[in-house]
Amino acid sequence: MKYPLFGNEGVDEFDKIDLRTSQNHSWAFENSRRNTFLRDIFCRDLQGKSGHHFTKSRYYHIYMNGMYWGIFMTQERAEGRFGASYFGGKPEDYDVIKAMGWMKPTEVTDGTLDLYRELFERTLDWSGDNKDYFALLGLKPDGSRDPYGKTLVDADNLIDYMLGIFYTGSNDEAAAWGGRSTNNFFCMIDHDNPAGFKFFRHDAEHSMDAGWEDRTAPANDKKFRELPWFNGQTLHERLSKNEEYRMRFADHVYRHFYNGGSMTPGNSIELMSTRVNELQAAIPAEAARWGNTTSQSPEMWQRNVDYLLRRWLPTRRDKVAQQLRNRGLYPDLAPPVMRSNGAVIAQRKWGAAPGTMITLENSDNERGTIFYTTDGTDPRAIGGDISGDAIDGGDKETVVVSGTVMKARVKDGSNWSPLREILYIQNIGKSSLKISEIHYHTYGNDSGPDTFDAGEYEFLEIRNCSNKTIHLTGAAFTKGIHYAFPDNATIGPGRHIVLSANPKAFRERYGFQPFGKYFRGLDNSGETVVLRDALGNVVDAVTYDDKDPWPETVDGTGKSLTRKNLDGNADSNDPGNWNASREQDGTPGGEYVSEVDTSGDDETASANAAAGRVKN
Repeated sequence: MKYPLFGNEGVDEFDKIDLRTSQNHSWAFENSRRNTFLRDIFCRDLQGKSGHHFTKSRYYHIYMNGMYWGIFMTQERAEGRFGASYFGGKPEDYDVIKAMGWMKPTEVTDGTLDLYRELFERTLDWSGDNKDYFALLGLKPDGSRDPYGKTLVDADNLIDYMLGIFYTGSNDEAAAWGGRSTNNFFCMIDHDNPAGFKFFRHDAEHSMDAGWEDRTAPANDKKFRELPWFNGQTLHERLSKNEEYRMRFADHVYRHFYNGGSMTPGNSIELMSTRVNELQAAIPAEAARWGNTTSQSPEMWQRNVDYLLRRWLPTRRDKVAQQLRNRGLYPDLAPPVMRSNGAVIAQRKWGAAPGTMITLENSDNERGTIFYTTDGTDPRAIGGDISGDAIDGGDKETVVVSGTVMKARVKDGSNWSPLREILYIQNIGKSSLKISEIHYHTYGNDSGPDTFDAGEYEFLEIRNCSNKTIHLTGAAFTKGIHYAFPDNATIGPGRHIVLSANPKAFRERYGFQPFGKYFRGLDNSGETVVLRDALGNVVDAVTYDDKDPWPETVDGTGKSLTRKNLDGNADSNDPGNWNASREQDGTPGGEYVSEVDTSGDDETASANAAAGRVKN
């Protein structure tokens, strides 16, 4: 199927899609007065709002042979096809493990169990020391990247997956129903280029007001010491032996629970309200098909919705924060309060011009000292010491905005607060950042073990045309291709960033790793590609075509569109400013680059240099 089922949220090509409806707490199956059609889909939406790929859904009325059967929803299935669509490669590159049902062991749906077994064995009865922990993350004992390491754990995905389960009180996922059985989860990993297992929320109908008030208790049943019952929760509990993992978990709690995070009361209510508004007009039809006039009616549905929006979600964050404190997963020591012109900065991503003053205050603690950095590093060193780059801020410090981020903690004895960080977002001038190369219609590879369709080799390149580093936090391609730059991403003066349709295909052809993967392929007949900054301003937009006056020799030949005039005031839509590339397959990372940064901060630059693709 080729259709954007999920709008700009997802891909627009599907080999398989699930069609499912409510079962637990439903009118049709259980005659339940608790029906909402909201709990499961909210839990998955929440994983997406927390910054991760998730299985997306849309509601539909379903008719079969002319008969109305009620409200259903589409859902992506987290299997090999999903992995290839969102992470790159091919479906057969992925190992996918899922729970097969209540009191049933896990099974492999794609690939093999080899890496999952290795992860299970390496964490069973382990000491929790830093060497072993960092090795699971593909890092050296000092926390630096290990080029020969094998990454089996994606800590950020795992933490947010478990935090979402704790927040929603979902008692039928991972180690379900008080740790009696594994249930309702998918996880996957690219076995050729492992970047850690990714866990996905699934089938969370027993959650929120229909779940458990406190879901944070450990799963102690002896069956979880056996591979067939291994799941994300048991992995989390094993990793929790490590101090660095617990600190990282606490940082994520603070990030999502406060300062505009995904699980703040306001944002949770807004997320659920979006789904409520989609369902509101459809519920009377569902009630007419399966309900009654009392306990299974639109009025009862609305009563359940009102309870979630007005009572459950407004109080949930504070309850879970205390539960996590009780389990030793969240400290009592609070991070610094940050202010500008006397007002509390209540965002993590904040628009601030260089030179703006920020005041840090240790006002929520009776003791402790502020330590902060402005260079992107953590003021807390691995092992709990004060970082050599950290600045002592005492009880109160005023700092001038510089760089791309400020990170601060409070330290009291050996205890540290969670991390408070502010990512600076700024207007990116139209003359500063340009789309510099578009490889929109190339050819496929029909020989060798790693063959991909032509569209998988496409790429797009941007260039910083200014003499200053540009902050890309919050910037995104919003039309043509879709890609959101990660937090703390930057592009140096005169530098390029390459994005690709499929990183594995790109690396096969060009010998280095692109900066990221976009979805929605470039149109072979031409289209408009738009890049916006974090404030929503258009930074650059190109409407290209495969017909004259645009260079026709790039259409299907393997050559790319390359800018011949990168002057900041040059019209991006003027075909006269574009040429066919001089070289077959284009020159990603090669045109107009005047210097190479090998500091390791820019993965693309380092890879380009290693591949010999930077030209003077």
